[in-house]
Amino acid sequence: MVERKFPGKRKFIDRFFLELPFELVYTPKTLDLDEFPEMRDAKDAPILATAIMESVDIFLTGDKDFLVKEVDMPDIMTMAAILAASLLAGCGAKEDGGDGAQQPDQSYSLYIGNAWTATMFDAGNKDVVLQELEKKTGISLDVELVKSSDVNSEINVMLASGDLPDLIVADGETRTQMIRDGYVIALDDLIEKCAPDMKKNLGFVFPEWRERDGSMYGVGCFVWNDPRYALNLTINTVQIRYDMLKELGYDKLDREEPMQSFITVDEYMGLLAQVKEKYPEVYPALLSTEQAIEVLLKAKGLQCVRLPDSTYNVYEDGKAVSVFGSKYMPEIITFLNEFCRDGYAPDGVTAFKEEENQALLAQGKVFSTLSSVSGLDAANAALAAENDETRFVYFYLVESEEIKNVLINGYAAAEGPNLMITKDCKDPEGVMKFLNYCATEEGSTIIGAGVEGVTYTTPHRVIVQ
Repeated sequence: MVERKFPGKRKFIDRFFLELPFELVYTPKTLDLDEFPEMRDAKDAPILATAIMESVDIFLTGDKDFLVKEVDMPDIMTMAAILAASLLAGCGAKEDGGDGAQQPDQSYSLYIGNAWTATMFDAGNKDVVLQELEKKTGISLDVELVKSSDVNSEINVMLASGDLPDLIVADGETRTQMIRDGYVIALDDLIEKCAPDMKKNLGFVFPEWRERDGSMYGVGCFVWNDPRYALNLTINTVQIRYDMLKELGYDKLDREEPMQSFITVDEYMGLLAQVKEKYPEVYPALLSTEQAIEVLLKAKGLQCVRLPDSTYNVYEDGKAVSVFGSKYMPEIITFLNEFCRDGYAPDGVTAFKEEENQALLAQGKVFSTLSSVSGLDAANAALAAENDETRFVYFYLVESEEIKNVLINGYAAAEGPNLMITKDCKDPEGVMKFLNYCATEEGSTIIGAGVEGVTYTTPHRVIVQ
């Protein structure tokens, strides 16, 4: 039935059921159907009879012949109904853990429907930024992360269930659909009434966040890099499998010291050599040529930027030059040629498409990526859903431990307005007041830098974790 009605979705259904605890029951060869409710279709009668005999709790079906039957047990439900019940249970207030901790004054549910954003969160939602925001505001966020690589389908199931979280992060066509079909609310009046700090500090970005009808339905964030706190190293990364690093006994895995988020090129190559020997069936690395060149340039402490209507530029010797004119390009091209020739990446890797990357990553056949590659975010979300330790974790690549500045200090950019308040939110003013706090100097410092002594120290500008 799944293959007939939802072609291409069978693998997701199989994976869903494999992850559930289940008990297999059988229909007896001989069965007195007179003892059970009569069914219009005689072939359906043994199915309902078996469910009743085996004391099944919930009978999940889309067949109306079953749904109209009135029986004490099992509960006969559609997929939409059971998803709605699950969402309602997940959106409830958190219980006291028994340690006497003060409970938050208010709790709002947040669904992150973006595979890349979901990888940024602690698997147990014990993120220190969330904890600090709760301490400052008395508000907790009950965060649910996207569970599959098919984000759009997952959100569409949520929409069909008829029950939505208070806040949702969505982008692309799904975001457009939610705005068009009225699943999220306009924010202009709420901002005027409840968010003076947001208007003051982020108002210059509002024109970019408005839709064609002139209204704002979502807010983004203002990503900044205050030199008092930290370096912005987002692009200068290699991603490495956590479980394999653990098996190799990598001493920086727990990041107990400030600079253990950095990995030198020599350290990285040493790990790849170990992987070639210990895991011959695993590719040491995937890469995208353009992204890999950028990472290797930044590993030298150079600043790179893609200027509007211009080629990619690197700053060296006090001026900006095209990346192709950089004096370091011959050295980097030689490095990448040797990298591929020595078997650290699959043959033909530079021509791989997103589907090929995603398949290799999701199947556990890749140890690392030199820079980001297409398909990584979706594969990482799928891996983490199965086993959190199989996920890829970030390290910042540097040529030597002396190199600290790898991106422009003071860098700032407005993210897309993908955080939206849904029509089902019972307290939109409370949510907006919380978002307003996030836009204050204190709130934005917590979001942008974290907690002093935990995620940053001053005045040394070092990343702790």
